[in-house]
Amino acid sequence: MVDTYPTSPRAPAALLRIGRIEAGRGNRTQARARFSRIIADYPRSPEAADARRELAGRRSDGTPVRCPFCHHGDDRVVDSRTSREGRAVRRRRGACGAAGASPPTSTSKSAR
Repeated sequence: MVDTYPTSPRAPAALLRIGRIEAGRGNRTQARARFSRIIADYPRSPEAADARRELAGRRSDGTPVRCPFCHHGDDRVVDSRTSREGRAVRRRRGACGAAGASPPTSTSKSAR
């Protein structure tokens, strides 16, 4: 569909779905190619934002970034710093309280 109708308003959503299917199958290279195509060909679409998140949530080898303590997929950056050489940014991540981060679940105040 995407190759036949690249100007269709459904094309970005189709590419995003294909990318997620490829990622689920372990075809990391194909998944990254689909997400990158969305960003390049449909940069203003809502799916482009999703594609950016998909790419950002994966390491350069395509494996998902997870909390190093609880292995939860919804991690967040707790601390960032530049390496000594200045060529890389080191990020400390955590989804749970183990890294000093707040748990990923929302909490509400109890009635007093």
